[in-house]
Amino acid sequence: MRRGAILTERAYLSVHVPFLRLVKSQSGRELYGVVFQLTIHNVSTVKVQLLGRKWTIREGDGTLRIIEGEHVFGVDPLLEPGSIFGYSGCLRFEKRPKAMELRFFGYDERASWFISPPCVFPMQNLTLTQEK
Repeated sequence: MRRGAILTERAYLSVHVPFLRLVKSQSGRELYGVVFQLTIHNVSTVKVQLLGRKWTIREGDGTLRIIEGEHVFGVDPLLEPGSIFGYSGCLRFEKRPKAMELRFFGYDERASWFISPPCVFPMQNLTLTQEK
């Protein structure tokens, strides 16, 4: 991202989490994983280039973690109006996470920088399963 760029929140994207599971490792260390699938749909009338993501995570002990990263799961998707990008992944934690949200940032075809509204992961509805 360009240094000093001002990000304006714009609802260019609709982000859905069709699959979400909380797993606990059976290894010697107690580790948790959040396994997920998500789809990013460009619901706007403009082309957008996604360049990064921002996770906001509240861990089980109340610690708040902010994780910003370049790229969107290893790529910089260019989304035409109506197009969809999908991804599956897993985040690992030492303590069970209480809350997670994800935002994407990039720029539109007018070279205007933006950040998406947060996609809130429904952590309160998750049941814990054991990893094999």
